[in-house]
Amino acid sequence: MTIEGARPRGAATLVSIQYLRAIAATAVVYYHIFSNHIAAHWAGGRDVGLSGVDIFFVVSGFIMWMSTGGRRNHVRWFLKRRIFRIYPMWWIALSAWIAMRFVIPDHLHNADVTRATVICSYLLVPHFHAVFAGHVWPILVPGWSLQFEMFFYLVFAVTLLVKDRRARLVTVMGVLGALVVVGLVLARFVVAPQGAVLHDYTSPLLIEFAAGIMLAAMFDQCARAPAALGVGLLGLGGLLLVVNYRLIVEDGMGRVLILGIPAMCIVAGALMMEANLARRVSKLVLLVGDASYSLYLTHPIAISAAAVIWERAHLPVDNSIATLGFVPCALAAALIFAVMVYRYVEKPLLGLLVSGGRDHPALPAALLEERT
Repeated sequence: MTIEGARPRGAATLVSIQYLRAIAATAVVYYHIFSNHIAAHWAGGRDVGLSGVDIFFVVSGFIMWMSTGGRRNHVRWFLKRRIFRIYPMWWIALSAWIAMRFVIPDHLHNADVTRATVICSYLLVPHFHAVFAGHVWPILVPGWSLQFEMFFYLVFAVTLLVKDRRARLVTVMGVLGALVVVGLVLARFVVAPQGAVLHDYTSPLLIEFAAGIMLAAMFDQCARAPAALGVGLLGLGGLLLVVNYRLIVEDGMGRVLILGIPAMCIVAGALMMEANLARRVSKLVLLVGDASYSLYLTHPIAISAAAVIWERAHLPVDNSIATLGFVPCALAAALIFAVMVYRYVEKPLLGLLVSGGRDHPALPAALLEERT
């Protein structure tokens, strides 16, 4: 088995990964439109949208392995780029969300704004949310996944000290696996992790990052696999989500089984279809993929603003079918706003911070090192 995970020669980007990013971010937006604004009236299979985060986690593991196959793989360099990619946009989005908490308090009454939560949220330190009991969430709730991302990056950075590529693969998989085992043992035989940090850092969700690393290590095999197998895996992943969505849980091993496994199938299937997808590329989907980090961070702002406008226009929010008209409107608002933020804030900012304005990678900060 080849474990080098080298990117295909001459390829500037993996179209399949960009498509996955666009689909995953849009799925999360879809979920939050229903769950936060019209859940009392329409379910709409909204929980399937939760799988967007699991797809992101698998993609994140894939990209971290693919993007560290050669040059300058020392810990300081890696962490510097991760910090520049994650925090500036997170701080901007979080600051805007906190400001909105005071501008439209009736719509954001559940924002947990205290001195302690503000500090922890800005630093992405896991802490329990005061309003949503039992959830380890920052003030801007979608940032919970960034708490996992930053910890994964830290673990991955330490394993870069292992210079041999094969030994590094064993090391990173072993560390992630050991953390998950510790969490399961504590939950089963001792006591469930009570602290927010331990809750996140021994979570079974770390398995999804490990799955992405393995897909990257086997990328050559994925690239040579028949496209029909890719279609089959995509279909299987989608079918599992449709069948299982009523069983979906938001945390722990149950989420890995119900959402993580379909996410792994979907990412693997998309990678196997890379050559086919690259023959006819949708510029619109690629743009959403580029803007997916901005979309992930800013969509609560956009859909909350859309909800205020919808309400002030006296449009229906009752049980009528017309209520569903809010969904495409809010989704369009989120997409348009995210593309604008990406083009005029995220991309220039990353160009300045990461590369001094030279050779700026167009992919969003949270998950991709650069175009692969």
